Amino acid sequence: MITFLIIIGSIVLFSLISKLIGPIILNVAGLPGALIGFKSYDKKEIRYIIGSIVSGIGQSYFYIAFMIYIIGFTRYLISDKGVNKYFMWVIWGL
Repeated sequence: MITFLIIIGSIVLFSLISKLIGPIILNVAGLPGALIGFKSYDKKEIRYIIGSIVSGIGQSYFYIAFMIYIIGFTRYLISDKGVNKYFMWVIWGL
């Protein structure tokens, strides 16, 4: 339960950062797919399909990397070498 609360707190904390730079990074991550599918007028064209797949993979990679960062940050904070877990209770309780 403690880990779940810390992860929720981290998501709230990092969502403020990601709200500011997230759209920019997602647009850059989807740019190769957008360039592949550029000027494809029909959704059944092979360029459109490949561009959509490449764009989806790039954006999924960003989301997975962001979640791994949150999980790693949380594991660091509650480990013996990191910040005391009771200290984390005080921070996330505010």
